[in-house]
Amino acid sequence: MEISDDGCGIDKKNLESIFDPFVSTKENGDGFGLYMARLIIEDKMGGKIVAKQKENGAQICITVNKVKGDV
Repeated sequence: MEISDDGCGIDKKNLESIFDPFVSTKENGDGFGLYMARLIIEDKMGGKIVAKQKENGAQICITVNKVKGDV
């Protein structure tokens, strides 16, 4: 699954750290949302979440493995 926006994007210097706990670029942000998303997707579902900078905005790519029996 790919989620894209056409906003200001993510600074290259922040791309590697946005999934770390307590990292936020927001003044009142706690930096816990994307960290929890990564924990759920990667540790609990065996998937992968990656942030990318696009020409106009940002993109989050989420990949999860298909479970046997899923249609």
